[in-house]
Amino acid sequence: MNAKKILSFSAAFACALFFSACDGDNSVSVTEKIVEGTANASGTPAATDSKNNAPSQATGEKLLVDDFEDGDNQSPLGDYWYMYNDKGSGAESSIESMTADAEGHPKPTPTDNGSKKSFNVKYTLKQGGYQYAAYVGWGVHLPTDKDYSKYTAVSYRYKGGSHYIHVEISSITDSDHYMKSMPSTKEWTTAIVEFSTLAQEGWGAAVPFKADDISAISFQAKGPDTQDSVFVDDIYLLSGTEEAK
Repeated sequence: MNAKKILSFSAAFACALFFSACDGDNSVSVTEKIVEGTANASGTPAATDSKNNAPSQATGEKLLVDDFEDGDNQSPLGDYWYMYNDKGSGAESSIESMTADAEGHPKPTPTDNGSKKSFNVKYTLKQGGYQYAAYVGWGVHLPTDKDYSKYTAVSYRYKGGSHYIHVEISSITDSDHYMKSMPSTKEWTTAIVEFSTLAQEGWGAAVPFKADDISAISFQAKGPDTQDSVFVDDIYLLSGTEEAK
């Protein structure tokens, strides 16, 4: 199957994501670590230098996952960006790219953060008759033949609604992926998320995190019924961050 043609995962895969939207007592609540800018009184990260595409705290190597400057939905590492929703699980949420090609494939859009383009989604969370929190998601698979063992963090810029960033590893087969919660922000904000701060939600099998097993970088929005949007840009894997030393 051509990954470029996947706008939403099949019902079977959506069911595999069934538990990732659970709000059970075993879910892990983790707090973001924003390393550029400061937080205001409400805890929302303040604006950062939107023209600085490379994270200032990175002192080692970095691997570009995507900066979207080419305007297509393919990562420089080879795979295509995808989106999914929870309709296969019985909920009624929807997600779409604000910009799409003639066939409906998500595409980057012009942005206001100092670069040319960013990736964006707008979504509606609607629980319907589903017993757990509604959810939608988007992401990109990474090639599994690369050595990621040197990397210690993922960095990206974002603006919009609260969401989770997932660093998926191939040894997890039940979708209880390592993740971290990120707050909403009205300003472009750069986050460096160290792998050591990621956690599984806890409802699936416990699997040790190994950077060399990274297979995807993805994002998920979930919760009560709502409408929102998120922009993401300049996604890197990093080694040698100040925080990871």
